[in-house]
Amino acid sequence: MDRRDARLRRDLRGQAEPYRHRRPDNRRRASRGERLAGLSEDRPDAVFAANDLLALGLMQSLVRAGVRLPHDIAIVGYDDIDYAASAIVPLSTIRQPKRDLAREAVRLVLDEATDKAGHRHEHLQLPPELVVRESSQPA
Repeated sequence: MDRRDARLRRDLRGQAEPYRHRRPDNRRRASRGERLAGLSEDRPDAVFAANDLLALGLMQSLVRAGVRLPHDIAIVGYDDIDYAASAIVPLSTIRQPKRDLAREAVRLVLDEATDKAGHRHEHLQLPPELVVRESSQPA
């Protein structure tokens, strides 16, 4: 029996110990962007972020630390959200074909709803588009 099971059994019998919240270390931890900015020779040439919000957050940390984008490091995001084009350094990103995705999703759902016996699942690939802006290419 592990500690969690033992605690649960005590809780059920009404013998639980009071919960003690452990406070995190009060020292400020450096963000990944700040740590990346601190690298000089070992800094990568570019970062591809999982989405535009992460890329914009990284961009903000790097700019605050004095890193020049894209001269010192290039950043590319994914999603092409509205803020990507209007960032302090316009963000290069991968744009998904949202209208095509929506159209195909509706078509597939309607097809399955109207012809269940004849419906076949499909594997679709809709090509994304690279939108090159200043964060990955010197102006």
